[in-house]
This record gives sequence, C-alpha cells and structure tokens, in this order.
Amino acid sequence: MLKIDRGVIGVCAVWIIMLSGCVKDKTQTTNCTTCSAISFKSDIIPILNQNCATTTACHQGSSSGNGHLNLDSTVAYTALTQSGTGYVKDSNAINSIFYDEIASPTNASTHMPIGIQLDQCTVQKVYCWIQEGAPNN
Repeated sequence: MLKIDRGVIGVCAVWIIMLSGCVKDKTQTTNCTTCSAISFKSDIIPILNQNCATTTACHQGSSSGNGHLNLDSTVAYTALTQSGTGYVKDSNAINSIFYDEIASPTNASTHMPIGIQLDQCTVQKVYCWIQEGAPNN
C-alpha cells in the first residue's frame, strides 16, 4: 500500500499556490489605463479625432458617416450621448453601439473604424469612460 506523506502534500500545495500568483495581469502586460478618471476631453476626443473625424474625415461635418454621425470635437459628446440613439448608454458599455463597434473584430459588418483595429488600451479607455457614466469632462 502506498503511504502518502502529509508534509510533502503540504509543501506541494504551498508551491502550487505561490506559482499560481506568478501569472501576469493582462493590464500589466499591455500597460492599459485603469478604469478611473477617464476624461472625455483628454482621452476620448483624441481617439475620435485620430480614428473617426479629423484624420479620416469619415465622421466629420453634417454629412458624415453612416447615419450622419458627426464626431467633430465640438459636437461629439452630444452626438454620442444623445438620448435614444444608443451610441452610448450611461454605465453600460456592453450595450452601447459606440463600444460594440470599436471592440468588434475588424471583419464584423458593424466594426468601426472601417478596416482598422484599435489597440486594446484604446478600446479599454472607451469602455472605462462609458462605465464611469460617460461624463462630459
């Protein structure tokens, strides 16, 4: 009959617990921001300017983009958060069209920006901003 030493089992259990703590957190490996104090003016507007409005001109001006969503910095907040549009639902990123479109795979029919996959940290900023209640700050 096999005799099991309880001391060996205890040492093995301690090592397993210690080693399991060595798995890196995804936010550490990607250097993403934490979900706190995301600013619409400082964090979200630059994303919109670079990927949606100013640089691409897709969502700029009154005749912009599919559905005429104007994301120029002066009107972007109102355009995204206007009641009833569903682009941004306060504190509910998963059910917000804006988040869904930028977080979806590039080959999805609703993906934005067209043909560009935003990096994980950019998508995380948008998620955090919406989850924080989409403040106009």
